[in-house]
Amino acid sequence: DDVMVELCRRLPRNLDSLSRVRGIEAGLVRREGKQLLKLIDEACQLDKQSWPKDKSRPSPLNPQQEAMVDLLSASLRLLAARHQLSPQAIGTHKDLQKLVRGETDCKLLEGWRRGVAGEPLLAVMQGEINLLNVDGELQLR
Repeated sequence: DDVMVELCRRLPRNLDSLSRVRGIEAGLVRREGKQLLKLIDEACQLDKQSWPKDKSRPSPLNPQQEAMVDLLSASLRLLAARHQLSPQAIGTHKDLQKLVRGETDCKLLEGWRRGVAGEPLLAVMQGEINLLNVDGELQLR
């Protein structure tokens, strides 16, 4: 909603500044202006942790999580080779990020992918399976 975006950008503190927000009609300012200003003020005083999250864009991974994605990516390539599949046919980089974030709507945890890669990758994350260099060859054990 363009008006809501504009209210968030401007954060009007009085009726005059509220009336100058593009898309706000004069009648609305007369009828509901004080209530709108009160709500804006209450929202501005909320702790940032209580703000709504934009679920369309996940939060960035921290360095430890990025390293885990790298480890899972190498593990996925080994699992794919073991099953004579393309790694991309099993899962994408975004799928690995979801797995690291603990998201449950990850295709690596659904259907045949769960057995081929999902469970082993979860075991890698939990330290139950390790990526090892054995005689110059990477192996999952």
